[in-house]
Amino acid sequence: MDAWVNNVTIDCADGERLAGFYAALLGREVVWRGAQWVVVGRKRQGEPQLVFQQLPEPTAGKARMHLDLHTDDVEAATARAEELGATRGLDVSEHGMTWRVMADPEGNPVCLTQRSD
Repeated sequence: MDAWVNNVTIDCADGERLAGFYAALLGREVVWRGAQWVVVGRKRQGEPQLVFQQLPEPTAGKARMHLDLHTDDVEAATARAEELGATRGLDVSEHGMTWRVMADPEGNPVCLTQRSD
């Protein structure tokens, strides 16, 4: 059996807003809109699409999943994310890795990582 990640689906209150945020942050395009879903397409072959599923009820408790976004410039990515409506959280350094925890416009965690060559 051969399997791969085709889509990452994120539950949200406002699919258009959140899809627009991630499309702009990642330099991708919204490729499909439906009554309950908005899809941000791939930038490169093999990447998963991001599907934003609009639900009427909020997620209770802590998010069980979040995106880690790798960047060549975490400061520039932070500035861009904030410009698009994200808020900056903590900088974390553990196990030889560092990352910045951000909150997207709906408060979901998203981490920005940078390779430390």
